[in-house]
Amino acid sequence: MRVKQIMTRDVITATAPGSRQEALTKMLEHNISGLPVVNKSSGKLMGMVTRKDIFNHPSEEQIAMLMSSKLITVTPYTSVKSAAIKFVENRINRIPVVEREKLVGIVTPTDMLRVLEGMDNQRKVEEYVNRPCTPIFSDTPLATVLRIMHLSNASAMPVLNEDGRLVGILTDRDIFNTAKIKEHTVISQYGMGADEDDWTWEGLRNIMQVFHAEAAIKMPKLPAHKIMNPKVVKVYSKTPVDQVAEIMRRHDFGQLPLVDSNDRLTGMIYSRDLITALVEFTEAGSKGSKGSAG
Repeated sequence: MRVKQIMTRDVITATAPGSRQEALTKMLEHNISGLPVVNKSSGKLMGMVTRKDIFNHPSEEQIAMLMSSKLITVTPYTSVKSAAIKFVENRINRIPVVEREKLVGIVTPTDMLRVLEGMDNQRKVEEYVNRPCTPIFSDTPLATVLRIMHLSNASAMPVLNEDGRLVGILTDRDIFNTAKIKEHTVISQYGMGADEDDWTWEGLRNIMQVFHAEAAIKMPKLPAHKIMNPKVVKVYSKTPVDQVAEIMRRHDFGQLPLVDSNDRLTGMIYSRDLITALVEFTEAGSKGSKGSAG
C-alpha cells in the first residue's frame, strides 16, 4: 500500500510570508496543532509550524522565523510501512506528502490507525506498551496535576480512586478549560484586541500547552475528580491490536487506558505505539510472502 491511498489531500496550510496570528487562527478554526508552510507565490513546501513553535517564541511575528525547515517528508509513492517507520523513529505527529517540491497531502497517525484496523492483527495490545503510565489520585489538587504533567511530559492522565480503580481521565485541555488564565498577559503578548471574537480567545486558551502557560495561569483549588472526564473509554490489555486501533481512530484519541480482567489499570497505549505494531505486521507479511514465493 502507498501513501497516496491513505493521505489527506486537502491540506490546511500556512503561507510565507505570513504572520503568527494567521497560523494561530487556522489552528484554532480547524482544531489542529501544526501546519505545513508553503511559499505564497510558488506553492513550494518550506517548513512546518506548530503551536509549540509559536508559544516557544512569543516575540516572533513572522512564520518564516517560527517554522522548522528540517522536514521529514514522504512522496505519494512511499510505502505505508516506510511512512510508519518515520513516525516511530522521529516521534512526530504529521508528515507532509511532497511531489516535485509541492505539497500534495499530509499523513497523520489517524491515517495509520485506519490501515492497522484493517490488517486483522490479533496480537495483544499489551505487547506494545513501551512508556511509563503516570496515574493520579482523584483528590490530587489541580496545581499538582499540572506540575506532574509538566515533569512527565504527559498530556493525559488516568485518574484512580482510593481503591486504585480507574474512575476517569484528565487531559491538559480539561485543566486549561477550568483554569483562570491571566487574559491581559496573553492578549497583550499575542496582539489580540479586546474586540476579538469569543471563539478566538477560548480557542487560544484551549490550545495552550502546560509547559508554555504554567506561569500565566491561576489554578483553582479543585481536586482532579471535579474536572476529569468520568466516561472513560478503556480497553483490556488482551484486546487485539486491530480492535484497539479502530476504537482509537473512531474516537480520535491519541491514547487509551488499558485494564486487566479485574478492571484495574495496567497502562496506557498511545497511537505511536500502535504504529510500531503496523511496522512489525507489514514486515512479517513481507517475509511470509517471500517464503511462499520460494
